[in-house]
Amino acid sequence: MTRNTPNDRKLKALHQKKNAGWREKDMPARSKSGRSDRTPRFRNDTKKWCIFIGLSLIFSILLFPSILTSTKTYNLGDVADRDMKASREFLVENNELTEKNRQEAVRAALPVYDFDPTATDVVPRVREAFAEGRKYLADALKLAWMSTSPEEAQKEHLAITNAFQTRFFEILDIPENNAFSHTLMMNDFSPKAESVAIRLVSDVFKRGVVGNQAMLMSYRGKGIILQNIKDGKEEAVLGLDRFYDLETAIVLVREQGRSLTQTLWPKKLAQAALELAVSLIKPNLTFNKRETALRKEAAGESVKPFFFKVKKGEIFIREGERINPEQLVKLSAQYKYLKQKKMLGRVPAMAVLIAFLLVSMYQLSLMKTRSTDSEIRDLLLNAVMLLVIFFVVIAFNFVAIETARGFHFFSPRALFGGSIFSLQEPCCMPYRLRAAPCLSVCFTALSPPPDFP
Repeated sequence: MTRNTPNDRKLKALHQKKNAGWREKDMPARSKSGRSDRTPRFRNDTKKWCIFIGLSLIFSILLFPSILTSTKTYNLGDVADRDMKASREFLVENNELTEKNRQEAVRAALPVYDFDPTATDVVPRVREAFAEGRKYLADALKLAWMSTSPEEAQKEHLAITNAFQTRFFEILDIPENNAFSHTLMMNDFSPKAESVAIRLVSDVFKRGVVGNQAMLMSYRGKGIILQNIKDGKEEAVLGLDRFYDLETAIVLVREQGRSLTQTLWPKKLAQAALELAVSLIKPNLTFNKRETALRKEAAGESVKPFFFKVKKGEIFIREGERINPEQLVKLSAQYKYLKQKKMLGRVPAMAVLIAFLLVSMYQLSLMKTRSTDSEIRDLLLNAVMLLVIFFVVIAFNFVAIETARGFHFFSPRALFGGSIFSLQEPCCMPYRLRAAPCLSVCFTALSPPPDFP
């Protein structure tokens, strides 16, 4: 066993002291309280900000769950899961009644008929045709005197005769009829025959001749719009019996012709004049389809939409009912209003929430330069307490709505307020000041408004 000399003891003490110095350098500095003075990874102020930001985000999501979820939409025939009230007084277009009124206006629009009292200038055409006939006779007589041989005269006469007949029937716009044209030639295109033909057709065309009598009679009792294509004037005509159809007009011309042709001689000339008048009878009253369609369209567009009023607070859908077309229109108008109101309704709630957070930060002295761990724990406890109260309020809100659905004489707002004020018990006295701002935000944002479906 070795014996420690005084020098050995001195060296050992020096070595221990040296090792103790190295351990003191390696160990973190500690305060007088025994805690380390090394800077932590997150400062206390940063922890406060994280708590407040996280709390505000949670509140925002709880206040506005529609941010994450879409509004339930109903289709025709769906069953309503709750009563739906009108959020405000609004007007809803009654499409069925509006369409009915438009159809009635379209049906009430009178059809338009174009009336040509001159029957495409039939009288001037008759006069022109007879004048051409007299000119033909004069030219034929002149040609006969100037011809050198009978064969040449006959050939030229045949050529001008064919040309005249073609021209004659083109002017009159009737099919060729060599029989009565030959009769007129033999009687030198008598002015009396011309006058009789003009008189017969003029009387008929002044009354009007329609091609489709059945279609015209379908507007009996309603009337038509008679549009004169010569002067553009219009008149409403109710008595449609004044107009002739084509067959009736021909019969009438033949009956009148028997008395008028008695002054003509020979009878072949009278018959030719009558056949000419009958051939000239054509409809001068025609249905204007395009103008009628335009007027019907204008009449339909002139009808203003029909609206019915929905009073504020009116329950337009009961729970368990199937959605019908009228209710679907009202519901669409309701959702349209709520969609416009949604962003406007969030602004005050968010303002209250921000004010609450600012007051809370001020009360908790967030702007202090230093914060202790105990203050962070207190702040975290307050945040948890607020969240618990918030969830309690949400539960009360749900219970109030479900209770009001079973008892219609209670409003959800009244039940919700009663539930909230039931918290004011002596056991809750220590938390009143802390819970008051949160309750105000919850009551403002979560209480079921009467206009929410």
